[in-house]
Amino acid sequence: MARPKAPSKPKPFRFTSVSGKRRIAKNIRSKTTPNQCSFVFLNPSKWSTKPPKGWSSPETWKPCLDTLLTTTQGVCLACGDETEEPDNCECSLEAFRAKDAQWKKLFELKEVEGMGVGVFAKQRIGPRTVVGEYTGVLNPPGHLYDYGEVGYHVEVPLGPSIFSEVFGTVDATYEGSFVRFVNHSCNAKANLVTGRVGRTRVSAIMMKGNRAVKAGEELTVNYGPVYFQGKYCYCGYRRCKYPDPNT
Repeated sequence: MARPKAPSKPKPFRFTSVSGKRRIAKNIRSKTTPNQCSFVFLNPSKWSTKPPKGWSSPETWKPCLDTLLTTTQGVCLACGDETEEPDNCECSLEAFRAKDAQWKKLFELKEVEGMGVGVFAKQRIGPRTVVGEYTGVLNPPGHLYDYGEVGYHVEVPLGPSIFSEVFGTVDATYEGSFVRFVNHSCNAKANLVTGRVGRTRVSAIMMKGNRAVKAGEELTVNYGPVYFQGKYCYCGYRRCKYPDPNT
């Protein structure tokens, strides 16, 4: 029997502060330390053995990644294939994630006054470039979050259909990829997109078709109106959609 691999040691994120010092990133309110994670995983104990309301997949319900995220629909974020023919796309999720693991060659984390930690390009990142996958723990529909903490989670449709009405969330609060640090801007140059790599559904940050970031420029996305319910935006854009009337 092969000897099992030892669990990997938790690896925190490090950023450069405004003063130029290297520091370990912390969650803003809880002060917990998020660790780097290059994949999506789930805790079966959080999932019901009964299918969620609205589940209409022909697949037998089983709370595992194969049931929840296997699909041939949508655009492959690795090769751009849009057909539903499985043989047309042989892209490897492992290869896609291995490339993501080299993110420090293209990006760095730096403190942004009033915004926490942000993601900055080390070189020009062109239009339609996939920046990185949004990874972390996959939580079930209806999972209750502590909204006292900043929302480090994104919705993802479950099941093989791209039109699924059942959504889970990928939560990067405590474990995730570097894209968890991408800040909001009302003038964002990237989007959060849902596609697939090979036959696995993924969520990722992708540059807009007509936008690019220069070396030294911060990468941003638009968090959308739901995030700003009861909140104000301080992105600084002159056409900010959610400004604080007192500033």
